[in-house]
Amino acid sequence: MALFRFRWLRKFVRRHTTPIPQNVAFDWKAKLSIAYMLITWNAVGVVLYMCFTGRADWPKYYGLKTEEEANKKPAIYFAELLGIKKAHIISYSGVHKKDDFEYKKDESS
Repeated sequence: MALFRFRWLRKFVRRHTTPIPQNVAFDWKAKLSIAYMLITWNAVGVVLYMCFTGRADWPKYYGLKTEEEANKKPAIYFAELLGIKKAHIISYSGVHKKDDFEYKKDESS
């Protein structure tokens, strides 16, 4: 646990707080777990709603991504992001090879 690496923080918290009874702690744990479940359920609902209404790629939908960036293959995007100058890219769909090509970064861009 990362919290216990900071001994000074643990001592500070234990010095300035009082222990709570176990039954109160269990009650709060139950209340917080219900709140967490409701928040998570709503977040999943929002994500599914965005996907079903055609806004799964929200940067493209709101105009934050150009057409060139939207049409770029993910492998090329990540190669540029990682600074890879030359790569052999193989794309699979299921167990069948879909695409196979060499990627070379343009030095002009």
